[in-house]
Amino acid sequence: MHKQTSDRRDTSRPSLIPGVLALVVALVIGLIVPAPAAAQLQLLNGNFENNPLPGSPIVTALNYVDPGSPTGPLHNTWKVTHGDINVGTGPAATTCQAGPASHCVDLNGNGPGRIEQFLGRALADQTCTVTFWMSRHAQLASGSATLRTFVNNAPTSPGTFVHNLPGVTTTNGQWEQKSFTFSVAAGSSDTLALESAVSGAAGPQVDNVAMKCVDVVHQDTTVVTTDPCCPPWNATDLANQMVYVGTGGIGSNYTLHWTPSATQNAQLTAYIAYLHTLNSAFNTISIDFKLLDAGNGALPSTTTTSVSGTSTPSWNGSGPMPVPSFFNAGAMHTNEWYTIQTRIYLNGGLHYFSDKCTNVEISVRIQVQGMAPNTPGGGVLQIRMANGQIIERKLQR
Repeated sequence: MHKQTSDRRDTSRPSLIPGVLALVVALVIGLIVPAPAAAQLQLLNGNFENNPLPGSPIVTALNYVDPGSPTGPLHNTWKVTHGDINVGTGPAATTCQAGPASHCVDLNGNGPGRIEQFLGRALADQTCTVTFWMSRHAQLASGSATLRTFVNNAPTSPGTFVHNLPGVTTTNGQWEQKSFTFSVAAGSSDTLALESAVSGAAGPQVDNVAMKCVDVVHQDTTVVTTDPCCPPWNATDLANQMVYVGTGGIGSNYTLHWTPSATQNAQLTAYIAYLHTLNSAFNTISIDFKLLDAGNGALPSTTTTSVSGTSTPSWNGSGPMPVPSFFNAGAMHTNEWYTIQTRIYLNGGLHYFSDKCTNVEISVRIQVQGMAPNTPGGGVLQIRMANGQIIERKLQR
């Protein structure tokens, strides 16, 4: 932690009488914002065992891979949406991943096909990882097979998978596991698709598709500190109130602006009023903001250099909190870590609070990955908290 600057001066701290202490504890606890319960997206029949037909029947578009699947737009099983596929105990003339008695899919029936499954509606921002096992038709033993994956018709990253392991026979498909990760926004209706990228009647074979999703921590999960000796200002508040401002495309330089929420405004209003009851001279809170370059390593470096000067908005509890003009436009580069350092004081300079209350920092960076043309997204704002927790927020082009 950086040492306090010499122009800050200490002042004696008045004792907290029990009644006032109880009042401020109740005040701060009452401002806790609970995180909403979120529904997970789900993938069903990833092992294709719900198709009991013997042999390797062909399923054509627009039919379900599972006989008897419900109809309608919000189906929850695999549906062939283009071309046709083989499903069964040996659709690609090789055994399935789980053995000769299990079922799997060859994405080429008479020609290349595509299967899709509706995953549900996300009630929170989520990051999902899909894993699947891949092989290829025995007729392609001396070559390779390729498939592509999509979420909501957009290619995933990676979005193309190739199986070219040697030794494919009718009894050994040389199965190997593949995976990709994607992000979804709260409220979206999401569909997963797998399609063959091979012409002809022999193609990639798929089995045991699985998906696991986790909620992305975001602005609706704010939890305010319950320490009555500290002001209502913490790393969670800081992380939630930093807003991305770009200068061009998602890979261009950018800056972050502090945008205090109405809740933050109300909390500090109450806190300044409380401090004023302890000492009538206490009537203003000031927050120093400083931006430090923390390098481009896997983790932010503890050896930092200043990127911009200090900006210090002060606030007396009357009206909305002032929004400082920082940091300089284009001051920040993608794929680079930055530490946002804040220090909070009374009356523009009194070092009244303890260090654990005064010093609040987070580290941020924007990770940019190559995306296909016309594909939404392409950048993720990562915020690293002091405990190592990573908060991610998807950025749109």
